[in-house]
Amino acid sequence: MRKDLYHEMYQLESTYWWHVGRRRLILQLLNSVQSDFPRVSCRLFDAGSGTGMLLSELADYGQIAGLDISEEALSFCKRRGLKDLIKSDFSKPLPIRSNSQHVVTCLDVAEHVDNDRSLFDEFYRILACGGYLFVTVPAYPRLWTYWDEILAHKRRYTKRELTEKLIASGFEMERISYFYSFLLPIAVVFRILKSLFGDRKKLTSDLIPISLPVNEFLLFIAGLERQVLRFGTLPFGLSLVCVCKKIKPR
Repeated sequence: MRKDLYHEMYQLESTYWWHVGRRRLILQLLNSVQSDFPRVSCRLFDAGSGTGMLLSELADYGQIAGLDISEEALSFCKRRGLKDLIKSDFSKPLPIRSNSQHVVTCLDVAEHVDNDRSLFDEFYRILACGGYLFVTVPAYPRLWTYWDEILAHKRRYTKRELTEKLIASGFEMERISYFYSFLLPIAVVFRILKSLFGDRKKLTSDLIPISLPVNEFLLFIAGLERQVLRFGTLPFGLSLVCVCKKIKPR
């Protein structure tokens, strides 16, 4: 990802509806299975911590560690007071002991990795039996635009592709759903127009400035989606969210 986008992420991550809504969804899903974790010594690992907002919130659940490939990203994590941070390339084995983690989170990271199957294998290795993996990825290969190129994506996922890869790595699927469904039609039109008529050398982030009332409204809509996801799944959306579990050792 471009270095300037980390500064933007750090500035927006605590308030911008996209980041806040996704983070609240992951914490809601985490809370739904929290009874499966050790109460005192739960260990949580965030793969691709970015500027660290999710990692800081995971601290409420136990012992945390985060990893990112970017020194720039980790410097922002340190600004948040985070300490257990690892700089590593996702093409290498994760520098984490096998069977040592109870929760692994991987938010919008797998699409950046050349060999995502190898990454999922590593998540399976470091998770203890009964541990959970929480993943979000961008949906629909047909939605590929300049923005995926700016973010250095390797792919966008279908629901079937993500499911098959995680099962092949040994995971048992707990649930998988699209989310940000309300955004899909808007995003399609916005990105097509920007791709057709924008100067690729000057194209900037899709996280356009919005007013506080608009931000609050979008957070409200995202909250309604989360209520639906408490009981079911959504048939379409701009992203995919998946919860899967390690049942047996490999």
